[in-house]
Amino acid sequence: MSNDPHNGQPVLMTGVPLEQARAAMVMLHGRGASAADILGLASEFTAADMAFLAP
Repeated sequence: MSNDPHNGQPVLMTGVPLEQARAAMVMLHGRGASAADILGLASEFTAADMAFLAP
């Protein structure tokens, strides 16, 4: 049995598909926020060929 509360949770993605990305950024949210919250910052990065992932 795992004590990891995030075990089995989805990883949200935005940007280009991972297979086509030149680079990927893993974005981590703070306590009380969600993966969707942190992905809102992806638009602040101008690289058109990046994938953004948020666990």
